[in-house]
Parts: sequence; structure tokens; C-alpha cells
Amino acid sequence: MGHPSPHHRRPHLDTPVMAQALAAAGQGVCVVSGPPAFGLHSAGIRATTGALEASLFAGWDPEHYAQDEICSFLDRLTAWMSTR
Repeated sequence: MGHPSPHHRRPHLDTPVMAQALAAAGQGVCVVSGPPAFGLHSAGIRATTGALEASLFAGWDPEHYAQDEICSFLDRLTAWMSTR
């Protein structure tokens, strides 16, 4: 029956790890919000209106017993993400 079209679309993947693994194996490209894996590298996405940006939000019960630790972790995560 021939070979599949090179423009055949893969289904949506539920895990960024699987998306990156397929991209690293030459099976397409992936867009994820986490750090690159499998020898891949980061690349910005730009449109005519500017760079693609994504906001991340965190929420938790204000009475949570680990509120100070959660805030500390989020401060560190924010600092780390700002360097990426």
C-alpha cells in the first residue's frame, strides 16, 4: 500500500518525556514547558506578534502546614525558570 505520508500527524502525547523521546528519535518536533532531554535543545517560538510565553501558577490551601516550605520552593523554582 505504500509508505505513510511524511505529513502524517502523530496523536497528542500525554507525557513530555514521550514527546521528547520521539523528537530525539527523529519522529517529529515537540513543544514542552520543561527542560530538554535526550540531547535536544531549547528553541524559542516566535510569531509575527512576538515570542510565545506561558505563565505557570501555583495554588494551595493557605492553612497548609507546609506553607513556608511551599513558598520557598516556588521562589527557587521562579529563580531557576527565569534563567531558562
